[in-house]
Formats: sequence, structure tokens, C-alpha cells
Amino acid sequence: MTSKRFDLAIVGNGSIAYFCAYYIAKSCPSLTIALLSESPRYFSGSAAAGAMVNVFAEIEDDLSTSKHEQNSFEIGLHSRSLWNRFFTENNLQDLITAESTYLYLQKNSSKYEQRNFSYACNAAKAAESLKYLNETEVKSFFESGSSQPEDACELLGECSFSAPLFLKSMEEILKSFSNIQFFDECTNIAEINSNNFELSLKNNSKLYSSKVICAAGFRTKALFSNISFLDVIQSVGTALELKNIDVSKLNRKVVRSVSRGGVQCGIHLVPRKDSIYIGAGSYIANSSKIPIPRTEEIRYLIDIAERDFLGKSAIYKSFVSPIIMGSRPRSIDSYPLIGTLKKHPSLFIATATNRVGLTWSPSIAQNALSWFTNVSNDKTINYDLVYGDWLPDRELIPFGTNKNCLQYYVETRASAEYEHGLIDNFNSKIELERIKSYGQILLEKVNKKIKILDGYSIHPDSWNVICNP
Repeated sequence: MTSKRFDLAIVGNGSIAYFCAYYIAKSCPSLTIALLSESPRYFSGSAAAGAMVNVFAEIEDDLSTSKHEQNSFEIGLHSRSLWNRFFTENNLQDLITAESTYLYLQKNSSKYEQRNFSYACNAAKAAESLKYLNETEVKSFFESGSSQPEDACELLGECSFSAPLFLKSMEEILKSFSNIQFFDECTNIAEINSNNFELSLKNNSKLYSSKVICAAGFRTKALFSNISFLDVIQSVGTALELKNIDVSKLNRKVVRSVSRGGVQCGIHLVPRKDSIYIGAGSYIANSSKIPIPRTEEIRYLIDIAERDFLGKSAIYKSFVSPIIMGSRPRSIDSYPLIGTLKKHPSLFIATATNRVGLTWSPSIAQNALSWFTNVSNDKTINYDLVYGDWLPDRELIPFGTNKNCLQYYVETRASAEYEHGLIDNFNSKIELERIKSYGQILLEKVNKKIKILDGYSIHPDSWNVICNP
């Protein structure tokens, strides 16, 4: 069996891997690229995504004080312009199903949701992408719902599209490049020596490459036998696709809330050609666990979509396609893992992007292009500055002091329980004390297992997985 050698191997079958292949193949037509793309896409975060190029509604902290949110925001705006350019250059505007987002705040919402809504509106206003909706517009647009929102606005310039159709179109584009060769699933990546990697395939064959980009989602860490970096876990997302429903009701808008309680993403309704995508519930799990849908997520998505926007009649007449499951990659401290490694400069990792992987994918790919060519032609963003804190072989990043972490845990879990009808009052002292007591137990267990700065801890969303692997 002959072994093939390439200048670059890209591992992954989602939007990040595909954009890396697209940009590098265009910029370096004389170099050979192997694209190791698993098919079918079991639990792919890209394939399961609502495919919203969203920036503002993902903000969960004060942009004026949080460096993480500032960097995330800059990447989001950078990606938005790259997405627009990609659709135009490849005549794929027909894939776009929504041209802006209607962001709403439901009545009697938790303080956590109210604060996130305020963060999103302030950021959109500063970027001149906010349009206030008056009372008549809100009443008209949300007329079918049983509960009118407290407030709503339009986030301009945020498009959406069908993720499966995008991936299909992207594959056709990539197969037209003479310097890209597709291969089956990769099972192992080993660095033999400098600029020499051995990649094992599912069919037991091997190929070799001088450089590697690995963007294999939550499976990324498991592919390496002799290279160490931070652990990757998964945020399991659940979504539904409703058919036999009036898509025109959305008027080419995404309708969504902000995050309503930690890992809970809130809700978003995304128009597709003849259906409506509803997402997305979420829970955190070890990367070795096979994702399965939670009953509560399905109930929640249908109930809230009916109550807040679609109404009983639309739900009654609709049909549900097979449940959509996708695993978003997260690092153990919940911050991205993007860039090269100090001891392995010929390897570029791109994972742990959680909910924003698809939105960020063209910017991450441009960063990878800059790494591969050692040239940056993009003057609109400083890759070292915005991605520099998230290198894969970095130390764990503290989320905050133990006190602040516990406060976040209590607030987000109370918000989530209130949103799912488990408690009647998110300010109840009894319920808050119950959540705090359990959170304190988790915090102490986590800090015994993971050594970090004295008096600090990692992101509370990961606590349960660390304590109960």
C-alpha cells in the first residue's frame, strides 16, 4: 500500500475545516491539501446548527470591561463581513433565508436574561446595527403568541441559512479545486518529527503531511496520541425542524432570545425554505458520551415557540422532522482552543468554540491561513491579539473568584429552573439557598481536582462534568 504525502492535511467536516481548505487552496494553488472529512456527520455541530451569523445576541458580559467578550465581538464582526463576501463571490445568496434578527425579551424574565438583552442591545447600538421596534411593530409581529414580549428590537445585518445546504455547496466548491483531495475519516494524528505528521484513516491506510490543521469538533483531543493540550468536552444541542408551517410569518427574520440560563441557549426560530428550525436546548457532557436528546429540551422548544411566537394553531398543524442533535465542542474551562502549540508549531488546532463555531469559522480560517503562509494580508483584525489568549496548550483560564463563580452558578441555574418551570420565583431565598448549597459542593470538588489560581475557579458550566465524568 503506497502512502501519500501532502503539504497540508486538514481534519474536519464542518464549517471551520471547510473554510480553512477554501482559503488556503485559493491562496496557495501549487500546494497539495488532504481534507479528511468524516461522512456522514454524526452529531456535527455545523450540520445541526441553526446557521445564524449572529454576533450581538451571544454576548453575556459587559463589553466595556470583559476582554473575552471584546475579542469575541471583534471576531464576530470580522466573520460577518467574510460571510457576506463568501456568499457574493460564490453566487450563493439563494442560501440566505433571513437578513436580520428580531431579538425579544419576554415578560417577567429573570435578571440574567434582562442583563444579557441589555448587553446585546448596547453592543448593536454601538455598531450601528440596532433598530428599535415600536409598540405597534412588536404587537403585529408577535400577534400569534399568547404572550407579548416586554421589549424587542431588530439586529441588522445578521443573516441565516440552511447549514446542510451550505455544507453541500461548500463540498462542491472544494471538490472543484485541483489541489484538494478528499479522504475518509481520520482516526489518529501522530507527529513523527518536525514537519512530518502521520495520519491514520478509518480504512487503515495512512498519509503524511508537513503541516496539519485539526478542526474536528469535540473529537479533536481524542485524535492525538502523542500531543497534549487542554481537554475538550461537548455541549449537546437539541433542535427541531417544523414542517407544514407558514415560513413567511417570520418575514426573513430570525426570532430569538438571548441566553436564559448558563448553558441553556434560550430559543431561536430560523426560517428555512419550507420549514422553521427551532433551537436550541443544551447540556454539558464528557466527550466520550454518545449524545442523546433530553425530553425536557424537546418540550421546552415546542412550548416556548408556541407561547412566544407561533401560536397554538401553527403548532397543531405542524409536523416534526427527526430530532436534530449536534455536539458543540467546549474546552474544560469553556474558552476556545485556537492556534498553534509551542512544542508543535506545524500543528494548528481550532476547536472549543461552543455556540459560535459556525459564525466564527471564516475568521478562524483566515487566522489559519495567516499561520500557514506566515503572512497576514488582513489589516482589519490583529489575529495575535484577539486569538492570543486561547492557544490550545495554554494554562486553564479562571472564570473569576470563587465568590463570583458561585454567584454566576446560582444566578444562571435559578434563571434556567425558572425558565423551565421548576421554580416559580427566581428570587426565592429558599430556592437560591438550595442552588447555592449544591453549587458550593461542586465548587469545592472542582477546586480539589483542578489546580488554578488561589481563590479562583473555572467556568461553572463545566463543574458538573468534572465532578461527575
